[in-house]
Amino acid sequence: MSKKKSPSDEGAQLALEVDHLSLEEALERLEEIVNEMDSESIDLDDSIELFREGMELTKFCRQQITSAEQKVQEVLEDADGNLTLEDFDRE
Repeated sequence: MSKKKSPSDEGAQLALEVDHLSLEEALERLEEIVNEMDSESIDLDDSIELFREGMELTKFCRQQITSAEQKVQEVLEDADGNLTLEDFDRE
């Protein structure tokens, strides 16, 4: 007899799977999830699982984008030829 996974077990497993994706792969999977959830043939349990996966992917994407933003810096050369680093301005 197999033991049913608890939601926390499933969330931990999903988090491990998400960590191996690139940002592009995660965004592509999010698009697939949206398309699946838009279909009328999906049942409630599947919708909930897809929603859970989508939320985990969204969290992962936000973390990846925030990390990239922190790394983006502009190299500027001043009048004396010295190079300086400045944080990239988000506007």
